[in-house]
Amino acid sequence: MKLLDNPYTIGRPIVDPAGFVGREELLEAVRAALLVDGHKGVGIRGGRRMGRSSILHQLRARMAAVPELRPVYVDLRSRLRAPIEVMVPHLAQAVARGLHIGAPRLLGPADIAFREAWLPEKIDALDGAKLVLLLDSFEGLVEPSRAAAAASFYRYIGGLLGRVQNLRVIASFGHQVTGVGSDVVAGFQVFDVPPLELEDVQALMLRSHKQGTLRWEPRAGMAVWALTRGHPELTQLLCSEVWEELNYYDPSSVPEVTVSEVHSAANKAVESAAPIVDRLWSSFEPASRVVLAALASQPSEEVSLGELWRALGESGVHELGPRIEAVPRELEARGVLERVAGDDGDRLRIRYPLLHKALARHRPLRRVQAELDRVEPEADAYYRDALDLTKDPERRGSDAIVARLRSALELNPNHAKAMALLADILLKDGEEDEAVRLLERLYEIQPDAA
Repeated sequence: MKLLDNPYTIGRPIVDPAGFVGREELLEAVRAALLVDGHKGVGIRGGRRMGRSSILHQLRARMAAVPELRPVYVDLRSRLRAPIEVMVPHLAQAVARGLHIGAPRLLGPADIAFREAWLPEKIDALDGAKLVLLLDSFEGLVEPSRAAAAASFYRYIGGLLGRVQNLRVIASFGHQVTGVGSDVVAGFQVFDVPPLELEDVQALMLRSHKQGTLRWEPRAGMAVWALTRGHPELTQLLCSEVWEELNYYDPSSVPEVTVSEVHSAANKAVESAAPIVDRLWSSFEPASRVVLAALASQPSEEVSLGELWRALGESGVHELGPRIEAVPRELEARGVLERVAGDDGDRLRIRYPLLHKALARHRPLRRVQAELDRVEPEADAYYRDALDLTKDPERRGSDAIVARLRSALELNPNHAKAMALLADILLKDGEEDEAVRLLERLYEIQPDAA
């Protein structure tokens, strides 16, 4: 029996324009920024799994039809950790492939040869057309060992834009671009990636209808919208689960999708969303992770700030600190949370209900509590310094260790590992009363660690 093709795309960029829906205003705004307003750098900013790579591929396809532009897609995912002497040849190879020319020969130091000779020569051969580099995942890396390499590449791209004529850059990045990266994109015209509109979700959903493999009743379509609210990959995932459930093999007739089928598929989509959650989670700092897990742990989608703080308190976070208190507004700015009016004032909710369910399933608050140790980086640094001292026979004096642990807890009263280590040292020093108080506090936050 012939298997049918699932018309929905999950986990990979949409390259074919025929498979892309929505974001027309964004695509036109980027085109105008380059051709009308004359910007040398344009940024496409959005969260992970929001379709940034797909948007770059659509821009490449559209710009290829514009005589004065030569678009070249450059995949930077997982590469920004590489040193500049590796990154520049990768960039040169991408340009050569995009322009359909021979493999690059960079004589001497690659960064100098590319900037001073090879790239200007290739652009001059374009007869006045502009080379547009579409840089995918031009975003910061928070690990110090990787951030240094990324910073070098940021500076290099900034230098190219200031030095090479007829070069343009369109870069996709998240909200966490910092340091040198933020300095470079500060000169860009930046556009935020919006979720899909209702009509875009309907167009996406109806692919299987046009394919002749499903018939969607109108209320089923609204059920999809209510669950995903325009999140592109969650919409694809939910529709895919519906399709797999009703079209696992060639049916004798075209199945009809009802609200019941959508809700049944949503349960499977929550289980299948683990890779989406993993990628999204990696883009958040510890404080954001704790707040999101607390929100997802609530039975109601909408909570007041007071209810959120109580949920954190019940998990052991009794002293919030400025870092945690700033998180809701930051997540609002990133489009992950939204504020809605309630009878008792404004309330917060995770913007996409299916994401709320997936976070509750894959990142329960009890598993995220360990993130509390890293909410305040300076506090965690004090703890790690104290831990290092315990391993150094010549510097093992308890006074120095205790001082660092107290500094850690002053900055982050919820640092469980600092509490445990300090309690252990105090017990050995005969200060049982304070040690017991610390262990009782630790039991409230993380019972398994006490």
